[in-house]
Amino acid sequence: MSVYGAVLAGGRGLVGTTGRTFGQHSGYGDTPKELLPVGEMPIAYYAVMNQLLSGVEEVFCVVSAQKEDAMKEGLYPYFGNDSRMEYVNQGEPGGTAHAVACLADKIKDGDSLIVTFGDRLFWPPDALCPLIEGIRDGDSILLGTFGVDANETHQHGIVESDGSWVQRIHEKPHNYGKPGRAVCAYRFDTGKIFDAAREVEARPEDTGIEEQQLSCAVDGLIDICDVREVPLDSDSGCREFSIKSPEQYRVLGSKITQQIPATNWEKYFSSQSVRTEYDNF
Repeated sequence: MSVYGAVLAGGRGLVGTTGRTFGQHSGYGDTPKELLPVGEMPIAYYAVMNQLLSGVEEVFCVVSAQKEDAMKEGLYPYFGNDSRMEYVNQGEPGGTAHAVACLADKIKDGDSLIVTFGDRLFWPPDALCPLIEGIRDGDSILLGTFGVDANETHQHGIVESDGSWVQRIHEKPHNYGKPGRAVCAYRFDTGKIFDAAREVEARPEDTGIEEQQLSCAVDGLIDICDVREVPLDSDSGCREFSIKSPEQYRVLGSKITQQIPATNWEKYFSSQSVRTEYDNF
């Protein structure tokens, strides 16, 4: 069995119904949201390193036709021709479920797939290990979650569970009215996700564009698969940062540099002194 990763970076990156991109709103022109700088690196660098440093064998970076050249050029200084990275073109972006469906011929029966997003990073760098460790039998899905405030639930897929077994996933609920558990990462040990991703009904986003969402595809599998929640913030030192608005991006850089080193994680985390300090944290 092999464990592969997927970083989804093919979204339109539009802000509301304005038709303008995050890059335009943030002073970076046509730069994709995933390539906006955080510290010394683009945020997608950290998203890829989260997967590699947690133990996946290879990462598929799923991009749209419009963003493929920019993403390859933007990440080349950090990964070059790294054999652990492969770009997958999803064509016209059709949502996160559409992006995962494009990986069906990359993942063999018995292999596992970890899915995260190109505009999100986790600290510590190997924060995804709870999803990756261990072999699971049967058709199973693990949902890595973080707690979010009530005023943030409309930006995420929100899980309802008994602390382990998942009963429902609400996709960006606007009237949730309470704090919730947001899905930030997925582990799939079932090929059923690819059919579900292809067949899930598209729903309108805040931009007015209809897209197929991964959380909705998983919600449709709850009755036939073993779907469980894995709280990634059960360790008090674990943090999650994501770009959901230009305002969040403007504070993200300073927030991260205050809390974690926004630098070359592969060099930083391979340092013996840092590794020892982290192990003893």
